[in-house]
Amino acid sequence: MCKMCGNIPTQGPKCVQCNAVFHPGCIKYLKDVVEIAPGEVMCCGSKVTPTTLPEKKTTNSIAQVEVAPSINDPDNELDDKSFSSAIENSDTAKVENKYLKKLVKEKDLLIKSLCADLDILHKQITLLNNIIIKQEEGISNNHNPETTSQEINEIVKNSKLLPLKNTNDKQQKKTQDSPSNQAKTPNQGDKDKNVKKTLRGYSELQEPVQDDNENLDNNKTLQNEDDNWNKVKSKKRHRRESNKPIIGCSVANSTLKAVPRRSFIHVYRLNPSTTTEDIEDHLCMSNICTFGVEKLQSRYPDLYSSFKVTIDHKDQDVAMKPETWPPGSCVNRFFHRILKKTALP
Repeated sequence: MCKMCGNIPTQGPKCVQCNAVFHPGCIKYLKDVVEIAPGEVMCCGSKVTPTTLPEKKTTNSIAQVEVAPSINDPDNELDDKSFSSAIENSDTAKVENKYLKKLVKEKDLLIKSLCADLDILHKQITLLNNIIIKQEEGISNNHNPETTSQEINEIVKNSKLLPLKNTNDKQQKKTQDSPSNQAKTPNQGDKDKNVKKTLRGYSELQEPVQDDNENLDNNKTLQNEDDNWNKVKSKKRHRRESNKPIIGCSVANSTLKAVPRRSFIHVYRLNPSTTTEDIEDHLCMSNICTFGVEKLQSRYPDLYSSFKVTIDHKDQDVAMKPETWPPGSCVNRFFHRILKKTALP
């Protein structure tokens, strides 16, 4: 720790006996400190006291450093804390002064740049207004669109903006050489196309020019929107009737016999004491022909029983009616499990 300001110095003269390090600026104000060699001093053996500091005058308008009366008075000694605070305040004021000066310069440059941009915008507005006026005059007086575009080009060339290329020169030569275009009277669509081509080459124009002339709306032809609708047909393929199977209905006697179509239903939640004969008798009372009744292993055999019933397909609608079965019983279609295919030996 420096014996003058009380801060820890990173480098500076060092005492050869006590290894105390001093700031190079603080050692000038210490008396009874003998410099032995560059970077080596002798401070031990006597009390180290600071000498008087010379009077400094600061003219900083942002932050002024006030020096205590003990600094100007040679009879009084400067306290370590007051001296360190005075140095810190003076350094901070200098940094703030430099920063504010730089900030003022940057502010002036920014103002100049904004003024230049504002001037360019005013020129662009003037140019756009002149183009719109010329366009309205050409349309209202039925001028040639080529003459109107030439006048617009002259306005742009005479302006003080960036030099622009005349992109419509080649198009003008083509229209002058072709005899069909000379004899053709320009309509409203040709006028609009010429104006758009003229404005397309101006890189400074970011938005298209909008014309508020009422004569344009009267000359436009409106098309019926219903003519633009097309009826879309579904691409879904319907199954042909020829692919459907036919069911024979011949009454003549023949040696060929067909197997009647069967349906399978699942009857469950019946009393555990119910038997297959009981179900056959019950269906016989309802005029339902049965081909077989099979008792199934229910999940809870102590609570209810389940059966698989095979009936004629024509009696399926009658068998699936709630009125056919006792209350509380459940009936559903019976679905067979798909058999896994086994590899042939």
